[in-house]
Amino acid sequence: MQGVASIASVASVASVADGVVLPVAIIRRVAREEGLSECYFNETSRVISFARAGESFERVRFNVYYTTGTVGTCLNHPRQGRTQLFRRNVRTLEDLREIFQKPRVHTGKGYQRRPIDSHSHQHCHEEGRSLSPLWITKNFPVGSRAYVRGYSNCTIQSGMDNGGKVKVLYDDGSSYRAKPTMLEEVMEEILDEETAAKQQLQSLEAERSQIDQQIQEAKGILNHFEEKRRLEEAKRLEKKRLAEEREEQEAKRQQVARLVAAIDSERAKRGTLFSGFVDQADFVSKQFDETVTVISTSGNATILLYEGGSWACTSGITKLLHNKLNGRQRTLPKATYVAIGSMDRYYIRFSDGKSEWVGCDGMTALLNKEERTVASIAFGEDWNSYFVVFTDGGWMYESIPQGLIDVIERRQRRGDLTCVSLGPNGEYYVAAKNGRSWWGGVSSKASKAIGNFGNRIRFMDFGDDYTSSSATRDVIVSHDNNDV
Repeated sequence: MQGVASIASVASVASVADGVVLPVAIIRRVAREEGLSECYFNETSRVISFARAGESFERVRFNVYYTTGTVGTCLNHPRQGRTQLFRRNVRTLEDLREIFQKPRVHTGKGYQRRPIDSHSHQHCHEEGRSLSPLWITKNFPVGSRAYVRGYSNCTIQSGMDNGGKVKVLYDDGSSYRAKPTMLEEVMEEILDEETAAKQQLQSLEAERSQIDQQIQEAKGILNHFEEKRRLEEAKRLEKKRLAEEREEQEAKRQQVARLVAAIDSERAKRGTLFSGFVDQADFVSKQFDETVTVISTSGNATILLYEGGSWACTSGITKLLHNKLNGRQRTLPKATYVAIGSMDRYYIRFSDGKSEWVGCDGMTALLNKEERTVASIAFGEDWNSYFVVFTDGGWMYESIPQGLIDVIERRQRRGDLTCVSLGPNGEYYVAAKNGRSWWGGVSSKASKAIGNFGNRIRFMDFGDDYTSSSATRDVIVSHDNNDV
């Protein structure tokens, strides 16, 4: 055998001119060298076919379209059964010989071909028994198509004779008597290349439809697991959300609890009950509740501020102060602290930090230069008497009663005060951050009444004519309704 040579170079000039890519003579020679038997030739379709018989009557068929260089190999597909696979542009002896030697070179996969004949046929053949006329009649009745192994397709013309043979008519017109063991199911008729390609396309599309269905089934299974995972993830996220919601609610509850505790603590520091001898005491008593943040009196007038920014007062409030509060627009800052005294003196501070007052020049000069926040202001016996306490515990005063000066001196002038009140007749009340308080300058009647409250007093203020107003802050018996 010569080396690799182009089939076209071996072909005659006339053949090439006739449009023949694979000369028939050369194709037949290569087929014989590879042990193949010619089984079909059709000049109209320009195809020549060869076959090789294998074990268990298996056959592989090669359809060579010699004008186009296309070689179709008939193999059994694992899903579709018998199929014809194509390899185009076969133009060398090496390529043609490789296809004849290795039919699977088309697919790159090793397909196992099922025996074409029935199990009963194979079984009888393997044990060497002759086939019954019933088998022949059933599988190859007169007029049916068959393939004589090693030869060609044929038509059955008679039943089995006494010699155990049947008469067949080959496609080329010749007759022959063949043994039933040589008969196989006819291979598909060889069509022209275009028709064969169309049939192959239809077969592939059918296979694709089946594969698509299998893909959908596989996707359905995967979607089931995906949906299961999605539901599990949704449950996990819902569980997490509920846990976070509970944590958030608990955090809010604790925040509210802290706020309520802070409010209760602040209210306890201010006091929740009121008792006093002041003008219009019944009105003041009805207006007083635990939400009162500030109460101040001058004896003939009393004013109260509340947590929400509202306020109440008796008659007798100086007109200038009353105008500051009455009819005040809701959008304006609310009053947060107020103190009143005799001679129409007052001090008021709003939530924006701004403050106004009426008092002596000394107090005005002090407030104008101080940057500290006022905690309390008290007005004393005369116009120039005042006492200012700042939120840091520091303080400043002028013209205060001697008894208050003695208290301050005994405490070594410590800057830890929370509030101081002064009356128009030398009365005073002072409270420190450690919870202790001192008072003096009151009448014996007022002193006796105040003494009944013991250490429950949180704030005290004074009015004219030796009357007194005392707001008692009872953090032990918060509903204790004691009258002075």
